[in-house]
Amino acid sequence: MKKTALVIFSLVVFLFPYVIKADDLTQKIDKLVNDYTALGTFSGTVLVAKDGNVIYEKASGMEDREANKPLTMSSRFNIGSMGKTFTAVAIMQYVEQGKLSLDSKLSEMLPEYAFANADKITLAQILSHTAGLSNYMTHPDFDKRTKEYTTIDQFLTLALEVPPVGAPGEKFAYSNTGFVVLGKIIEKLSGKNYFDYIKEKIWQPLEMNNTTVYSVNTRAENKAAGYDLLPNGEKIYQGAFDIPALSDGGAFSNVYDLLKYANALKGNTLLKDETKKEMFTKRANFGPITGYGYGFMIYTDKGENVAGHGGDCPGYSSDLNMMFDKGYTIIILSNYQGLSRGLSVRLMDLVNGKEYPAPKKPVTFVIYDLLKEKGVKYLSENSENLNASLKEKGYDALNDDGLLNNLGYTLLFNVSMEEATDLFTINAQLFPDVPNVWDSLAESYMKRGDNEKAVVYYKKVLELDKANENAKKMIAKLQK
Repeated sequence: MKKTALVIFSLVVFLFPYVIKADDLTQKIDKLVNDYTALGTFSGTVLVAKDGNVIYEKASGMEDREANKPLTMSSRFNIGSMGKTFTAVAIMQYVEQGKLSLDSKLSEMLPEYAFANADKITLAQILSHTAGLSNYMTHPDFDKRTKEYTTIDQFLTLALEVPPVGAPGEKFAYSNTGFVVLGKIIEKLSGKNYFDYIKEKIWQPLEMNNTTVYSVNTRAENKAAGYDLLPNGEKIYQGAFDIPALSDGGAFSNVYDLLKYANALKGNTLLKDETKKEMFTKRANFGPITGYGYGFMIYTDKGENVAGHGGDCPGYSSDLNMMFDKGYTIIILSNYQGLSRGLSVRLMDLVNGKEYPAPKKPVTFVIYDLLKEKGVKYLSENSENLNASLKEKGYDALNDDGLLNNLGYTLLFNVSMEEATDLFTINAQLFPDVPNVWDSLAESYMKRGDNEKAVVYYKKVLELDKANENAKKMIAKLQK
């Protein structure tokens, strides 16, 4: 997010940016978007603005495949974890008002919730994902509870049952629990429902009239239906996997509303300059080249003062990036799960005048092709076989167990349990010291009805993580 102040426009221009004439840059942007669309890996809306004014916009794909309805620029998408930024802004408004301090302790703010280390966890740590708080979505009963729970209080009771992931201030650990905690703090201070408060303090003042929340698995006018694009080319409607919107994400919006929001963050409508400086300063490392401030990702490889947030959830992915010094805002909303980021980072390189790698299929799709082409035996018998095969096709070696893990679950629930087990097996060979890869392998055997092998691999989880409560619970359950 941009430290440099914008030239002040009238309120009308501020809230309703106009489109300026296309130039060489916009033609290059259009080619890049078209390349992604031609790959078949993008369905969504793209907006690029310069100094608050739209210079490029495009909608590609279907808003509702079953109804044969195309996307428009007004289509609303689930923005997922991008909604964490609303929570962070609301919290920092309270800090400006003196009702909270960044040094405030969790035990003081929410004494009624007995989180571990609550007397040591600060507000600043929660905002920067360094509080050691867990992710409530890892609770073994999470899928069941999402069908029953709708409130922050209910999900906090679930979060209390998930052990912390570290000591306060020890390390960065992305925590949905932390932002649900922040939502509860907002409810407690305001005496209002979280979304009612966010609407009053952020959405309404900015006339973000197309930003809202829906009940799970709802179809509505201008609401893009969410799909999972499978590596075999199928598009699976993900409404059945919807989870309730909370203070850690889940609101729906469109690119025009999000541009109003970005423009407000660049100006002084929501927060003072000194507060934004606090919020957009890197507080922790989020990957090798990305940082995290207070509720915002900081992109240290894309120029000076670049901040934003992405979001992924069943059927959707989103990305908002504000390049403060260069004056650009890039917004991408997609109704394909997990497929916005590649286009987003290339657009940032493009407006920076940098070379960027040509668009290509997601690496998980290539791995699926390799599984079909070379077979699980070849790919799993030697941990280097998969990486060598990827290199042949122009891809880097895998350094993240999450990619295969996510692909495995996509196959498990949508394509083939056997192929999912094959992927989890390969992942375990590549990352044998990661407890979660063995947990996933165990779950795949359990889903297939092979409880004996499931127990073997849950025991492997415990060898690596003796305190893993889920593995203990599953072993006890399966041995019955």
